[in-house]
Amino acid sequence: MSVDAFTEQVAAALDDAAVRHLNFRIRSRTRGFDIRIYPDGYRRVKEAILNETIRVRQVATGNLGCYDSTGNGSRRSNLLQLPPVSQLSSELAWKALVIHECTHALNDYHLHRIPVYVDEATAYIAHQLFMLLHERRVTDAGDLRYVFDYALVVADGIRRQYELDYDDANLGMLFTAISSSRTYGDTASTTNAYDGL
Repeated sequence: MSVDAFTEQVAAALDDAAVRHLNFRIRSRTRGFDIRIYPDGYRRVKEAILNETIRVRQVATGNLGCYDSTGNGSRRSNLLQLPPVSQLSSELAWKALVIHECTHALNDYHLHRIPVYVDEATAYIAHQLFMLLHERRVTDAGDLRYVFDYALVVADGIRRQYELDYDDANLGMLFTAISSSRTYGDTASTTNAYDGL
């Protein structure tokens, strides 16, 4: 089965050299989760994209992406929706958005049942870490400005320290920024019931 050109472009974004350095862990012994983001995980997500276990859809407008694992009823959706490269400020910014949404897919792969704010935190950290590895950063993102600011602080710390505890102060500020944003405020404390790829 062959995939369309946009799907191939999304999969190719996961071949960027910086992906080999997206490697971190967020753990909470008291809340019972251990999230690992690692290069081989992105390889598995890429394989799932190419074999269409994860479907890719190009959205016509906007600069936001979305990963949906829920589908209808018991049917898994595993749908990755992304804008074309031209909708973002650069190809690098677009690749960072692909990394962000594929981090959600990686959490789905591992069947993580985690609050939305934790799931989003892992994706924003990976997003900013990817940008830092390219010596760039996301600085002005409207309602999500503070989310990106705290994700940058956490990502910079991850370059020196692989593992973060849930109670890390900077990670806590990122959780608060996500929960306080208009984008996630109403759903931040709900649990993502990922069902696997």
